[in-house]
Amino acid sequence: MPRPDASRRPGEWIGRYAKWHLRTSPKQQIDTFVLTHLHDDHMGTCSADSPLAADGTYRLTGVSDVAEIVPIRRIIDRGFPDYNYPVAQTDKSALNYIAFVRSSARAECELSGLQLDHRARLVCTMRLRSLGRSRCGILLANGEVWTGDGEGSRKLFPGLETLTSRQYPTENDCSVALRFGMAAFVITTGAILRVIRRLGRNSGWMWRRRSQRWRGP
Repeated sequence: MPRPDASRRPGEWIGRYAKWHLRTSPKQQIDTFVLTHLHDDHMGTCSADSPLAADGTYRLTGVSDVAEIVPIRRIIDRGFPDYNYPVAQTDKSALNYIAFVRSSARAECELSGLQLDHRARLVCTMRLRSLGRSRCGILLANGEVWTGDGEGSRKLFPGLETLTSRQYPTENDCSVALRFGMAAFVITTGAILRVIRRLGRNSGWMWRRRSQRWRGP
């Protein structure tokens, strides 16, 4: 394959690369796309130069460019379906991504979020997907972390009602943390989760330190 250059948009190159590697697969699709958080360097930057999709409801960039080339069967992100935690999305690229998700739903793509009011069901059904000896799971999103015990989870952020708007968690703080495993090999990724200082205290905590005590796959 040719090396990526400015002749195509980044999402087009990624989609073409995925399609080339799927050429011998019985399913010419991407099973699951997980968006860790709604920043344009993760989902695609929307600009006036980004071409409109065929249905005219969103522009092609990033993941929407990929989906034009290789169908995506399932989309998971931290905001679906309301995209209003801790506040409603207003960024142009985020709104374009949301429009892409809505259009994907009409195309029978399976959509899933990580809403805190559904945490028991979602933690149970999404923390582990077994494919032979391969495993993948969602460990944390929107400041809610799986405890490692069954469906147990706990919230790390204070309730929004106790905070001023300036104290709300940022988009990075709300990122999804994922864990992948194959046989004895395990890797955990936390997107752009950062050290977060407790409100009113001098000592900080980091979600990764908690992960050292997690049990389970």
